[in-house]
Amino acid sequence: MKDILISSKTHTLKLTFAEAFHPSKLNIRADHWYFTYKLRLLDDSLEFGKWFTGRFWKLTDDIIVFEEYTNKNLDEESIKYDSDVSLRLFLIDFQKNATARFSHFQGGQFDIIELTEDGRIVFQKKAYSQTREFEINLDDLKFESFDKI
Repeated sequence: MKDILISSKTHTLKLTFAEAFHPSKLNIRADHWYFTYKLRLLDDSLEFGKWFTGRFWKLTDDIIVFEEYTNKNLDEESIKYDSDVSLRLFLIDFQKNATARFSHFQGGQFDIIELTEDGRIVFQKKAYSQTREFEINLDDLKFESFDKI
């Protein structure tokens, strides 16, 4: 698979495909494919986090949110059901040169709705046939500068 390039005003990121976990590699009750990606700056000078799903939302030219796995492993031992897959949201703010992680979800997926004018991220958690909406203020996030990643 080709790298997915994501540009901001100042940097270009790339999502590099790492591995696909076919349901046959997981417990029979976990019936979805799981794709893993690595997230890096285009020049490979900085790698963010561990594993990403490949889903992302560009909220502004400087703010991008990614869906990140929190599981240490995606294998038959750790994924017995789809609900064993754990995700969170990972935000990169290039204007601040900082990242923040927020929210947590088991067995579903996120969807970002919008970044409001007053600085709130409105997002959804979707699992099976249920959708719940949440919001968080950017000022309430705990940011870490790039040099601490």
